[in-house]
Amino acid sequence: MRPGVILSISLLLCFIPVRFVSSQDYSIVFSHADVNNGLSDNWVKSIYRDSKGFIWFGTNSGLNRFDGYDFEVFSHSAADSLSIADNVINAITEDSEGNLWVGTRSGISVLDGDSYTFSGVNLVPSMPLACQDIAYITAMVTGESGDLLIGTHNGLFLFNHISKSFRHLLPDEQSCSSELNNITAIAPDKDGSYWIGTSNCFIFRFLPQTNSFEKFECRKGMNENSG
Repeated sequence: MRPGVILSISLLLCFIPVRFVSSQDYSIVFSHADVNNGLSDNWVKSIYRDSKGFIWFGTNSGLNRFDGYDFEVFSHSAADSLSIADNVINAITEDSEGNLWVGTRSGISVLDGDSYTFSGVNLVPSMPLACQDIAYITAMVTGESGDLLIGTHNGLFLFNHISKSFRHLLPDEQSCSSELNNITAIAPDKDGSYWIGTSNCFIFRFLPQTNSFEKFECRKGMNENSG
């Protein structure tokens, strides 16, 4: 038998027991949660684990906090100004102070980590376009710097956690109705940039140092820079 064949067989025999043992020791078990055991709605749109270990589920019928045993539901009430802005929850993140930011179809509600009451956030569109439809929140992430990125139906908001100020940025600054401004997803990169998904088969790389966007067309794989 050739040496190469002997070596290949030896390596194979070495790996088989390891794979077998691994499959024995690391079996994955799923448990199921739905409206029958406390979840407010079976349509879950966002999930987030906070710094205290709680799991938050954003649904079409309110915000749910799971402590490992039970669900606590936070719902909008027209009679309560300290309740969440809307029951349709699209995005959840946590700021550097331990407050939970909840993105809904009617704006952002910030849950105080101590009092467990909500306060609203006022988003102001950039001029001169003054695009509307910015209250529908689609995505949110907290970066390594502590700043927040907020995706809406009409552009991206950058929240500076030091100055407590917002900046409205549009991938397409020519038109409010452009689908390029309809943000669908945000993901941080290890180099400090962010990947931005839109509804028109375009992906943007956002560079916070220059507040600029690099555009990638997902069908053709071509890219262009826009400042």
